[in-house]
Parts: sequence; structure tokens; C-alpha cells
Amino acid sequence: MVNNVIQGLICEPCKWVIVPGQAQGHLNDQHSRVHLDQDLFRAALTELEVSDRLPNPPEIGIFPEIVGLAVQHGYACCHCDKALGTIGSMEKHHRHCHPNQPLPKAWSRCHFQQLHPQHAKTIFQIKPRNMPGPTWVDTMINDIRQEMKEVTRINPYERNSRAISPWNLTTQWHKHVAEFEPSELRGLIAMPIEQEFPGLIKAVRAYFVKATSLIEQTDVLVLQRLNSPDPKKE
Repeated sequence: MVNNVIQGLICEPCKWVIVPGQAQGHLNDQHSRVHLDQDLFRAALTELEVSDRLPNPPEIGIFPEIVGLAVQHGYACCHCDKALGTIGSMEKHHRHCHPNQPLPKAWSRCHFQQLHPQHAKTIFQIKPRNMPGPTWVDTMINDIRQEMKEVTRINPYERNSRAISPWNLTTQWHKHVAEFEPSELRGLIAMPIEQEFPGLIKAVRAYFVKATSLIEQTDVLVLQRLNSPDPKKE
């Protein structure tokens, strides 16, 4: 098959990019029952403008899935968009590229691809095409995280109490997490992939939906207490 985004030839069973000149040799080694009509094959390559070289892998960043390539699960760096297949290789990357940052206790999971496991090994992080779009719950959670990120830039013992939500003044969570690196905390609460904890994502979303629906039924005095900066004085 041909992916016209990268202008590359992909072996559909193997899900790797192969050089057109090595197509028949690959078939002989891996799929001996398949034979190419060389004239039709070359005509198709010309018509579809397939490169006779391996395409260059994407630069650092998160890219849309390259259709036809194998999608794999790995780990994402907390300080850049680098993705790798194992925790050991990610720790090595961290020590080499981010030596002044503490080693995270946990790594975020991610999806990645590579053009070929031997001839083009570079791994790049991708967003799978079948990944569902954000729901209103996802948007709400992201907004909360962004607000917390802005608040935690200030020393929790020096910030103006009016800049802290009443909920945090009650729970004191902002002081509890103040000593930790934001990247480490984000890694600990990163959304797991579906294969990591089956059913967990749906359960959490259902919990948010159910809890939100209870707000309208909650007594006014209870809501006032939850939103009070000092409920002990109520």
C-alpha cells in the first residue's frame, strides 16, 4: 500500500515502510507466496509519486497517525515531546538531555510509530486517528489543570489568599503539592491508555457526570460550606 502523506510504500502485513527497489526481496523473505508484476508495479509507483528512498521521520513533536504503520505504546518525556519504547531508554534520554531536572517517579504513557525497526528506527510520538475527541468533562478537567498550573507558579506561603480557590483553602492541597515538580505530578495523574486500565476512563467520566448532576439537588447551605474559604467559621 502507499501512504501519500509521506509518499512511502508500506508493507500492509508488516506495517513498515519499505524501499520500492527492495519490495520483491522483502516479499521473497517474508511473504513468499506474493509476487509482483514489475511493469504494473513501476507504473503504480510513478503514478502515485512514491519516493525511491525511505522518507525522513517527523521532527520532534506530536503528529497525526501515519496510516498503515504499526501503532505502538511507549512513554513520553515530561520536558519535551520525545517518545521511547521502554522506561530504561526514557531514563537514559532524561539524564542525557535534561540533566538539571529531577528524574520523574512516573512516566506518561503515549502512542508512537517508527518507519522501520531496522532501517529507520527513529521513534516519534503520534495522536491515533481513532482517539476520541475531548468531551465537556475533559474540557473541564483541562481548565482546572490550567488554573492550578497558574496558581502553583507562586510560593503557596506568600500568595494572596484571594488568588486561591475556596476549595483549596479548605483542603490545603496547594501546600501539599508545592514541594513537587509539576512535571512529576502531571505524570502521576496522566490519563492512562485504554489497554492499561480497561474501563477506568469510562468509570471516571461516569463519576464526573453523576457528581455534576447532583449539584442542582444539593442544599444551598451545603454548597455555601463547600465554597467557604473558612468553613469552621460558618
